[in-house]
Amino acid sequence: MAPAVTLNHDTDTPLRSPDKLDTLACSSKSSQTIPIDPPLNPKHRWWWDRCAPLLNSLLTSAGSYTPEEKADHLRVFRDVVVPSFGTPTPEAKVKPLLTYDGSTFEPSWNFTEGDDGVIRYTFEPLGDDAGSEEDPFAGEIGRSMMPVLSRVSSDVDLRWYEQIVNAWFVTPDEAAAARQNMPASVQRIPQVFLAYDMKRAKRVLKAYLFPVLKHFATGAATSDLVFDLIPKLQPFGDKLAAPAAKLRKYLAGCREPCLVEMMAIDCVDPGKARVKVYARTASNSRSVLADVFTLGGAQTDEATLRGVETAEKVWHLLLDEPEGMAPDQRKECRDARTLHKGICFAFELRPGAERIDIKAHLPWGQTSRSDARTVDNFSQALRNLGWDESADKFYRGASAAAKL
Repeated sequence: MAPAVTLNHDTDTPLRSPDKLDTLACSSKSSQTIPIDPPLNPKHRWWWDRCAPLLNSLLTSAGSYTPEEKADHLRVFRDVVVPSFGTPTPEAKVKPLLTYDGSTFEPSWNFTEGDDGVIRYTFEPLGDDAGSEEDPFAGEIGRSMMPVLSRVSSDVDLRWYEQIVNAWFVTPDEAAAARQNMPASVQRIPQVFLAYDMKRAKRVLKAYLFPVLKHFATGAATSDLVFDLIPKLQPFGDKLAAPAAKLRKYLAGCREPCLVEMMAIDCVDPGKARVKVYARTASNSRSVLADVFTLGGAQTDEATLRGVETAEKVWHLLLDEPEGMAPDQRKECRDARTLHKGICFAFELRPGAERIDIKAHLPWGQTSRSDARTVDNFSQALRNLGWDESADKFYRGASAAAKL
């Protein structure tokens, strides 16, 4: 797959406000009815009432799930995922860090050429003890909930996950050291996010793990923690060594600082899994995008250049600048205090493949002027790619979500 902007429905800014979307919504009330009962636990019900309607709406709008598949995905969300969210935010000791607006749940709608029917979601498991003296950085649940997740995930394999957790999750002494070395303005650093790709009846588990806390505990650079670990993963870490070395070299000298902050894995057979290294630039300009996509000129194959060309067609729309932008023009973020800014690049490594697939993630809530503009711009981006049917489908789905 060629490098391209990740075309997914970012929920940093909920699609609620624009009147335009409300008047165009075409979903009937019955299609928005959640087909299973809510949880009985009051804490779980608090989260369910705020998250399940949007997930249900997206599953319906995607048009690719049978009623049985949809109900099964919602049951797993209710019985396994929601309980991991922990204490409702108003009473919680810590705030979720997954999204710009402080949600522990972020659904997305994946649009790729020929397939616009996959709904995904990422969540931050916090548990009831997050922020306590025993679990100040909410890491314990990252270990304890894996057995139950394994039972409801498709083709699951946790060997890589367990190795990364053992390498990066901090001990109590390391947690104390990290707290002393963290900037005073930083209250907490995440250790793990989890995610599901719902591919029809299947649920593919993914994990996003952070070396940042280990960095503050030990002094080791996040890039060293990531790139030293990748070749040691068993099995097949040796088959990731070449692309990891190529990426490490680029990031060490790239023209725009691109700081490593996270690594993700597919929790499936390592022979088929991806390792994704996430690094962020402060600039969101088109020239920075092109430099990163080509690894500063080190990766200029046909697929890469086609990906750059594709991004050129939509980048100004994703930054809510429909009249276009100069190559070096950047758009300032609305809130500089959050980490959700700039471009978060995902560098995808596969065992035995030297080529690195690269995607770019944008926090739309930082640069878009309104929900309605976001929907219009993304619809037009899909049309610029020649995906008119997907554009119409997305617009209908966004309109349905705006009715919630």
